[in-house]
Amino acid sequence: HEYGIFGGPDGEYVLKFVEKLKKPAIVTLHTVLFSPNPNQKRVVQELGRMCDALVVMVKMGKEMLINNYGISPHKIAMIPHGVPNVHRASAAAIKKTLGISDRPVISSFGLINRGKGIEYGIQAMPGIIKKYPDAMYLVLGETHPGVRHNEGESYRKELLQLVTDLGLEKNVRFNNRYLNLEELINYLCATDVYITPYINRDQIVSGTLAYALGCGKAIVSTPYLYAEEVLSGGRGLLVDFRNPDQLATAVSRILDDAVLREQMETRAYKYGRRAAWFNVAIDYLDLFHRLCPRPKAALPKDVKVNREEIQRGQSS
Repeated sequence: HEYGIFGGPDGEYVLKFVEKLKKPAIVTLHTVLFSPNPNQKRVVQELGRMCDALVVMVKMGKEMLINNYGISPHKIAMIPHGVPNVHRASAAAIKKTLGISDRPVISSFGLINRGKGIEYGIQAMPGIIKKYPDAMYLVLGETHPGVRHNEGESYRKELLQLVTDLGLEKNVRFNNRYLNLEELINYLCATDVYITPYINRDQIVSGTLAYALGCGKAIVSTPYLYAEEVLSGGRGLLVDFRNPDQLATAVSRILDDAVLREQMETRAYKYGRRAAWFNVAIDYLDLFHRLCPRPKAALPKDVKVNREEIQRGQSS
């Protein structure tokens, strides 16, 4: 569920759809607002009433559903945002294939919109290139279709003008298209520091940040709810919202300290392994089987599958 997917005020048409279902329903909530308007709150509460389970991707989401929406904790499951099964690779080797050898690479990716705070990443670059003049900031991804429909490419044009105003034409590169998975993974693996300078504190899920963790990247982010939780334990650095100077200092700190960077990458990758798609799939199957148990006779007696066996197979 995401409010913008379904029709009606705050996507409330989803309630009519769920009401017509004759099978058990489980809803995965991509957004859980800390301070919803009354109708947004009603939509989630009704989903909680009609569905057998609600899935959130971080612990904070569960706490908010219980405390802010009055959802029973017994109806809430926590399953992390899935990420590709990526084997760690040499950033230097992949940089060669992308034509950016021997340059420190900072990147952000996703469907570009004003909430991404890309302008603060660009504004941080002058502070970074004082010490790393060859540093490059890659902004990967096309403009969000909804943004393009409502305002065209005005935000991207503003970003391009900012690059020109700051004289960063050699240090900022845009890739204005939707990247396939292989391309995206290559760019992430070539990245030295991944940044999410988002401006909305209430954001409780970020697929882009999840992917960066899955690729074992050193990360700098603003402290929106999802980042605060998944980057704890030394997996990343947090900086204030709308503060390019802090962003530049944090990125430079990672580029300066190879030991710190390796520690952050290792912790991020270890965390990301738990969220690999095959593990997330098992979590969902466990949930489905708990809510819709099959008769014991439906499975052959000799079928014995466990998480460890699947993980070994995926990592081989």
